[in-house]
Amino acid sequence: MVVKPGRLVLPVLMFGIAASPRPAIAVPFDVIVPEEIRIDTSAPLVGVCFHHWGWVVATKETISQIDLDGATVSIKTDSTTISISQDGFSNTFLVAPLDSSEAAGVRLDPENASAYDSLLAMGETIKDASISLFTTEIIFPSDYADTVTATGTLVIAGHELTYSTRIVFGSFGPRPTVSKGQRLSATAIPVTVAQSTWGELKTRFLDQENPARPSRENP
Repeated sequence: MVVKPGRLVLPVLMFGIAASPRPAIAVPFDVIVPEEIRIDTSAPLVGVCFHHWGWVVATKETISQIDLDGATVSIKTDSTTISISQDGFSNTFLVAPLDSSEAAGVRLDPENASAYDSLLAMGETIKDASISLFTTEIIFPSDYADTVTATGTLVIAGHELTYSTRIVFGSFGPRPTVSKGQRLSATAIPVTVAQSTWGELKTRFLDQENPARPSRENP
């Protein structure tokens, strides 16, 4: 093919494809967190700090320290009376990398062991049950009695999950205890690219060929 100097040639492969969200291809982590947790609010207690809030489980892929350091961890409640927060993952250099079938998080008996142990699959183990990975802090009024719903979100290496936890406040004894656990799997965050139709590409090409040509870009 002979190309005249100064002329642009539209590559044959420049056709428009309307991209769809990329499907999830692998689930790099699961999380085990409370479905319901009970907190004693008897005076003078006005807050608790959960170092044993949850476990992260590597399922099909290794989770690196870079993955954990870049993770987003957040939580909120439907109540304006209490304050809840998570500062993100800590001690990542002590638990990473997490190979497939390894979990990270604090295991305490009876605080969460009875609720979480049964949620580990056969062959899965906690890498170091004494190291906290993510901590939840809850502040409340003394003698507070109510049930609120917390919603948490985790994002690790382009995969995310959201979970809900019932928090029951009342008189239960000094140890905050997970009365029921839950295990959830993360999914890939959809990625969408810009869409271009064949007509739009053709118009751009013709405009480059003839700048004086009336077009939507050159009225």
